[in-house]
Amino acid sequence: NTELLAQALTCDMYLREKCKSRIGFAKDLSSWKEQLRVLNPDRKFHVEVFDYPVWEKSPEKMTERLPEAKCVIFDYENRDPLSYNAGITVV
Repeated sequence: NTELLAQALTCDMYLREKCKSRIGFAKDLSSWKEQLRVLNPDRKFHVEVFDYPVWEKSPEKMTERLPEAKCVIFDYENRDPLSYNAGITVV
């Protein structure tokens, strides 16, 4: 499933890097623009929308499409001290 792979790569990329520009294979979020603005008015975080639970650690849990898309907030100020991954909150 190419959509699942693209979303897993997007999640992995934003966990590790605070990208200055949007990665090319990431999901188009133009229809989510207003909701994302409400979640992140000061643009202190990165917010991404996923149709699969790609933030889960277990690969078995990632493959089931969610009933509705979820927003994930990537917090680069609160990184994991061991992996240095961004802190995440699922909304």
